[in-house]
Amino acid sequence: MSVERFLRGYLKRRAILGFALSLLLIWIITSPARGAVSGWWFDVLIVAILIAINYGYGIAIQRLRGWILRQTIGPPAFGDADGPGKQVLRATFRAAEDVHLTFSNEDEKVMTRLAKLDVAVTPLMLRHCFMEARKEAGVAEAERVHEWDATWQRVQNHLVDRVTYDELRRSHPYALLTIPLWLISSLAATAALDIFMLVIVWLGYRGATGSGSVLPIVEVTVLFSLITSGWVLINRAYRAREIPIGLPGREQLIEFGVDDEALLSEADQLQGKVVRPVDVRLGPRYFHELVALSTRALAVDCGARILMLAILAGISLTAALIFRGNGVALADAYQRLLLVIVIAPLALLLGHYLASVAMQNSRKVIATLASALIGAAFPLLGEYVLTGSIGESPGTLATSLVLGMFGVIAAVLAKMVEARFEARPTTP
Repeated sequence: MSVERFLRGYLKRRAILGFALSLLLIWIITSPARGAVSGWWFDVLIVAILIAINYGYGIAIQRLRGWILRQTIGPPAFGDADGPGKQVLRATFRAAEDVHLTFSNEDEKVMTRLAKLDVAVTPLMLRHCFMEARKEAGVAEAERVHEWDATWQRVQNHLVDRVTYDELRRSHPYALLTIPLWLISSLAATAALDIFMLVIVWLGYRGATGSGSVLPIVEVTVLFSLITSGWVLINRAYRAREIPIGLPGREQLIEFGVDDEALLSEADQLQGKVVRPVDVRLGPRYFHELVALSTRALAVDCGARILMLAILAGISLTAALIFRGNGVALADAYQRLLLVIVIAPLALLLGHYLASVAMQNSRKVIATLASALIGAAFPLLGEYVLTGSIGESPGTLATSLVLGMFGVIAAVLAKMVEARFEARPTTP
């Protein structure tokens, strides 16, 4: 089974698997409380309470899905007229110069037709959204029409880094057809948090009860930082490999104010086609925006998960204390567990960003990394020359390790910062 098929299968069944994972999380989080209070009745009671709370939290998250998504992609860029998320549109503006797609003659014709259709249909759909929003606000029809004319002018003149929306559509006709979809698809990297949080809570519980150490937590955090950053890179390569054309259906287009039969027929003909670029060149600006958006999505998701786990841990501790658990030892265990629950996701975010930039600039980073490691090896080399052995002096070994650690971190961070500033768009 390919990685692509595995990821698709997991995302398709994520709701069911997520429920199973949440049960495991509840069982782990309640373990210190269940160990402090004897009696099967308490086990059943505390697990049932947490399942009910988790279910209620899930319903609340579903109802707040739109608000949560806006925290990642931003509110609609054009206000009442809707449009893409503000963060996504800003990223599209900044990345457009660094996205170069070359198509075969046949696919070029398809993309040209799609761009022309987009130019004709987008104003109609935005107008429909605007008119409906203003109608719900109680604005009279004549005034709505007048307001729309001014709103459409603002949409066309929407400015990011001295480039207007209208100029972007004319100079980079394929940018708005591809980049927003590629960026939003990178949000699927948050699915890795399902497993990450389960493993971290388990390791945190082991550490809180004295049967584990910090090292496995660090290792898992680094591993998942590489997984999420690798996911973003793989997604970038996969999405650019082929571009499926997915348009709203005829009924939906009609509902959104598209009543021109020629436009509807064109949409029917383009629906479902797949174009495959013969050459794709994605520059550092595009990758910078991709990493920034995926990191933002992970941060929002981590925040929601940390809040939920903190609530579950707090209720478990409170219930155990009510039923005469060992207060001091139990509070200490949950304090240690909560520390891991909060710090590990934050470390994952930092690791994801650094690993993503390192992968994008692998050749530069590897060269710098090698230089730092060579510098760190000099104390050991000097010890070998003077004594004929390595490792007999703990001080020398510790010095080398410290030099190596700080040398590697400093060298890699320097390249990260350099790469980040190189990715910034320049303005005259």
